[in-house]
Amino acid sequence: MKKLFLLLTALVVAVGTLAAQNRTVSGTVISAADGEPLIGATVMGVGTKIGTATDIDGKFTLSLPESVTKIQVSYISMKTVEVAITPGQMMISMENANTLDEVVVTGYGVQRKAAFTGAASVLDGEVIDKKSDVNFVKALEGSVTGFQYNNSTSSPGTFGSVYVRGCGSLSSNSQPLYLIDGVPVNSDADGISSGSNNF
Repeated sequence: MKKLFLLLTALVVAVGTLAAQNRTVSGTVISAADGEPLIGATVMGVGTKIGTATDIDGKFTLSLPESVTKIQVSYISMKTVEVAITPGQMMISMENANTLDEVVVTGYGVQRKAAFTGAASVLDGEVIDKKSDVNFVKALEGSVTGFQYNNSTSSPGTFGSVYVRGCGSLSSNSQPLYLIDGVPVNSDADGISSGSNNF
């Protein structure tokens, strides 16, 4: 009976010791822009896998070991922050990450990459500089996906037909639209000066 009593006493002391090693951390996570609470922000003890999410009022409660001195707070479209644990209710303010959506710049406007329905190819000017073709349009051949250049004559300095992604079209001309500095050029490639910087 005495051994059982000693065993129960040791168990109670061990549980009490473990409970004393943890502390409760609580607070509120808000947006720095408008002071509104952030619902579902992730709060974790730095260096641990212990975490929780904020409730509908942006509040959180977390039980962490005494050895943990900082918490990390993360939220979609916000900058992740690490703050030192302080006694009482913590107030954590998060700033917007200011991430720019990927965009596609074409000769006739700028669109978000997700909304762009066409096909775009990017070609560095150095690629053309390395080619020996006098005809700058022919220099694009083999470097741009779907680009075809058909030379109808072998005379030097003449321009052939240019097709982008095939030579057939149901409703319009299949010849490319040339833009220089965002302005459409109403001529074929042979009417464009090769000195144009923003072709």
